[in-house]
Amino acid sequence: MRVFFKKIIIVTILLLIYTTKAQTQNIELSYTTEFQNNIGSKSNWVNLFTLSGNFTPWRNGKFSIQTISIYKIQEKRIANDLQTFSNIEEDNMGINLFHIGYTHKINDLTLFGGIRNMNEDYFTGEYTSLFTNSSCGIYPTISYNYPVANYPLSAMTLHAEFRFKKSFCIKNSLYNGVARELFSKEGSLFSIDPIKDGILNITEFSYSSKSNYHGLYNIGTLFHTNHNSFNEYKQEKKKTKKMNYVLWANAEQSIYKQENKEVGILIQGSLAPTNKNDCFYYYGIGATLSGFVSNRKYDKLGVFINKAIFHENAETAIEITWQYNLNKNIIIQPAFHYIKTGTSQNKIGIIRCNYTLPL
Repeated sequence: MRVFFKKIIIVTILLLIYTTKAQTQNIELSYTTEFQNNIGSKSNWVNLFTLSGNFTPWRNGKFSIQTISIYKIQEKRIANDLQTFSNIEEDNMGINLFHIGYTHKINDLTLFGGIRNMNEDYFTGEYTSLFTNSSCGIYPTISYNYPVANYPLSAMTLHAEFRFKKSFCIKNSLYNGVARELFSKEGSLFSIDPIKDGILNITEFSYSSKSNYHGLYNIGTLFHTNHNSFNEYKQEKKKTKKMNYVLWANAEQSIYKQENKEVGILIQGSLAPTNKNDCFYYYGIGATLSGFVSNRKYDKLGVFINKAIFHENAETAIEITWQYNLNKNIIIQPAFHYIKTGTSQNKIGIIRCNYTLPL
């Protein structure tokens, strides 16, 4: 089985390289660099490189691939927060296959098979994606409890989306229960092992407004058939594995819009069984303001406050951030984080810059 999937990846990469006859093709290089400072304490410099490409050999089909590389100067994180204040920071990684597969569209139904990461499909929206705290991209009731397909790791996936009446969408993804790196000692990235790894199924129902005022409302569930907590998994404890689940909901709504100015609010919430999870409750609320500093639509200010409840602690995080598009290829984003974990406090400033280059 592993040999079969390795052949698939080789063939797909070759198709991406030699695709001059495809109907459409897109290749993009992205570089994100971030300077971090825990005020009065430690500093770090984090870098993320991504290379992505896709091509459509026929009308309703698409092959796609994305690789990522991560490098930071200091291996140890500068803060002891539980949610992780930076959504790009991870251990150094030479290269990892983040996404590869085939997508096919049949009217309102979209199907995908291959390697995938749940960050690209769930939990974020137009307003939420502004913030740099990791919990805005995936809730700690999932990321802290499960070794699953969350940045920077991915897993074998069958993904489906069905859109109806223009505003409604149902998504469902079936993942191998454990995500891994491309060159992992623990097992293959291409593993499908329901007995050892379990199966993770995630389902979401969403409504998006088609009016001039942005609105997005999501509710979802996640089930894992063979569950140990994330910490138990990392420590390789031999404990009885059991079914587990998570429930969540989020909402984004524009409440003011005039020319290039817009004000939006966002709310998130998630819960999990207290007897099966290290993190069992999470909620957050925030607001975004677009076009108020430079009168440009892509000039965005945001503030977000969240709280995560763990068995041994609770953590409150506040983020204030400003995103400015210098031009169509360069984005500059400073942010300030105040984090209280139990009795410990961190005050962290970051400056992030992203450069995207179509090839």
